[in-house]
Amino acid sequence: MKLNYNEIYYCIMFSPYIDIHTKSEKITLRKKISEMENNLSNKYFVRCHRSYIVNVKHIKSITKDKVLLSNGIKIPISKGKYKEINDAFINYIN
Repeated sequence: MKLNYNEIYYCIMFSPYIDIHTKSEKITLRKKISEMENNLSNKYFVRCHRSYIVNVKHIKSITKDKVLLSNGIKIPISKGKYKEINDAFINYIN
């Protein structure tokens, strides 16, 4: 399956499935989140939680415990992932 990276907001794992949330639809695949992480460009996609991968292009704001996406969805951030996602967001906007 081919998807435009710009269309993807985030991916969430409900083992053994992954839901890919795009601008227009939700796609469910039988895949591990680590496989999904390897398939996505790590320039634009960051794993912010053990169950979530977000597209930095759609991040509106970041706090210590959550990411707010441009579509209004709030995604949790694991304590150990804050620096990684914040750095990726700063690199994207610069």
